[in-house]
Amino acid sequence: MNKKLLRVSEILALSAAGVYTILTAMFFALKTPLYWLFLVLALSSCFGGIALGTFVYRFPLDSKKKKIEYLIAMVFAGFSILSIPTSYMVFRAKDEVLSEGPTFIEEKMPEKKKWYKSGCFILTCASVGAIAASSFVASLGETTGYQVAVVDGRLTKEMTDTYNTKKYIPQDNVSYAFTYYLPKFASAEQKVATIFVIPGFTRTKATMSQYAIEFSKRGAA
Repeated sequence: MNKKLLRVSEILALSAAGVYTILTAMFFALKTPLYWLFLVLALSSCFGGIALGTFVYRFPLDSKKKKIEYLIAMVFAGFSILSIPTSYMVFRAKDEVLSEGPTFIEEKMPEKKKWYKSGCFILTCASVGAIAASSFVASLGETTGYQVAVVDGRLTKEMTDTYNTKKYIPQDNVSYAFTYYLPKFASAEQKVATIFVIPGFTRTKATMSQYAIEFSKRGAA
């Protein structure tokens, strides 16, 4: 029973990590700083879920070190909220062996095996490394090898009133998000063409960014 509860806790934590990842992408696309919060929640839930999964073959919690490690895993998995009751129920039943016998435990998870040598930890590190490498390559493509500065901002009513006689933004509580692609060689002396890529109707700002990237690679702002 406890083994099943641990698996449920692991699945709930990893599922919550997936939901937090989607929310991170959504708030990042909206240029809202909240995406940092959901990114932390996603990473915490993912780590907690993986850590709880390793305890399936490490019970009982017969040492202080194991108890501390389990509590740490519970804290990280607790960001998924739903995994708290199931992981706590297993913690209360910590003296029960979750497998069929000591031999099975030793075959699956040697007691003296270091946590940083486990398959889950190695897979997590490899995944994070792959994500970081992919992000770096993507940033090179977006900035043409960092020859283009990419700046995010918001256009407000006060800004349009300063430079225009027409009221392009009539309400104070309305603003427009924009991403500015500026070739680094552009200056007051070396002017470049300016192209406005305006989303709307069926396309969003995120999906239209491919055109802005291509224009900036060709020397336009």
